[in-house]
Amino acid sequence: MKRLWFITILEYIFNYQEISSHFTNPSYSSFTIDYQNDTFLLDGKPFRYISGSIHYFRIHPYYWNDRLRRIRAAGLNTIQMYIPWNFHEVYNGRFVVLPVRGDISITLYGCFTC
Repeated sequence: MKRLWFITILEYIFNYQEISSHFTNPSYSSFTIDYQNDTFLLDGKPFRYISGSIHYFRIHPYYWNDRLRRIRAAGLNTIQMYIPWNFHEVYNGRFVVLPVRGDISITLYGCFTC
């Protein structure tokens, strides 16, 4: 669950302009599942997830934005991330807050496995 939350936050940061336009533009995208044809539909059109993974803890934070842009340029629309809990819970019960983009931060609480 927390990994999904983390990925959602990264997706929000990566697509900030596109997402912020939804708040000013009343036309929202629709996302549904076509169970008969076993496909996802985005605005009524077939949609395919193209995913890759990134180990953010192996990349200097200075390069995170660059790497996310490169992933997007390669055609990927979904990112899988591993969370090394020993980096974020150095002391038992105390978690580290990750500054991501000035006004946005990601706080990690606990370890959940899906």
